[in-house]
Amino acid sequence: MSAEKIVESTRTPAFSCRADGEITAWNRGAEKLFANPADAVVGRKCYEVMAGRDVFGNDYCCAECPSWRMTESDRLVHPYRLTVQDDGGRSIALRVSVLAVRTPEEVGLVHLIESVFGSGVFAVVSDELDEDEQEWGGAGPPLTRRELQVLRHLAVGNSTEEIGRQLLISRATVRNHISRCLQKLEVHSRVEAVGVARRLDLV
Repeated sequence: MSAEKIVESTRTPAFSCRADGEITAWNRGAEKLFANPADAVVGRKCYEVMAGRDVFGNDYCCAECPSWRMTESDRLVHPYRLTVQDDGGRSIALRVSVLAVRTPEEVGLVHLIESVFGSGVFAVVSDELDEDEQEWGGAGPPLTRRELQVLRHLAVGNSTEEIGRQLLISRATVRNHISRCLQKLEVHSRVEAVGVARRLDLV
């Protein structure tokens, strides 16, 4: 699935961009959060639209994007916080999770966005658990070690086929694990599951 399709399929505020920073998709959640319609931002540079600053007030969104630098060197982009302003001059504090989506044609970055004042999911993770023991404890059912492995593969953009090949399990089994992850994390898409998992530092 392309980065644009992922953005369109999630209810979480999100946008996607190319390596040169051009925004390729901007969903309804982003329109509502930033009070900025898609037709006003798609095709523009993300760093011009977001103009985000880090927690110290330094410019973070720029032509030399740190998220792209890490993606190009196959490093995981951990969630980070930004302060941005919408078109009305309103300051918004955000938490951003980034998902690299690789297709044969190009790599796209999906940015999943939430207000730091919004509701979040919190959990405690144990590092010393057997395969069938609980790996994640929170308000919902626990994730197993295998489900966490699948989530971590989703976080780096692996397809169902790639996950099955690397974990030596069938595609049907991969889909079953993904389905259970979505149910347990109370989300509706793979990209939302990755966003929640990153907020919990599970991937």
